[in-house]
Amino acid sequence: MRIFYVCLLACLVGGSGGTSPQPLTVNKLFRSGAVLQRDASVPVWGTATADAIVMVSLDQDEQSVRADSDGNWLATLEPRPAGGPHRLMVATDKAPRWRRSGHRRPPRRPA
Repeated sequence: MRIFYVCLLACLVGGSGGTSPQPLTVNKLFRSGAVLQRDASVPVWGTATADAIVMVSLDQDEQSVRADSDGNWLATLEPRPAGGPHRLMVATDKAPRWRRSGHRRPPRRPA
């Protein structure tokens, strides 16, 4: 009877084989102050739980992609003109939201 309870507890706690879901990450290139190439597609990539749907938005441009079986994902956003700052937001259906905002340059002082 004790083995039954141990197995039941392991199934309830462990879920699917004892592996924990991989947290949502975005490549380190996309940190505060990152510079985007103007007039070029913007690839954004990272890792998430396998087969999770990842929602990526940069300003008003939004795209959803599915992470592969290893948890890797890549979203390619539309080219944008020079400007900023931009706000990058990434979320999944299985993890909390991650966001990064570009910061503004300090105003120039008159000479």
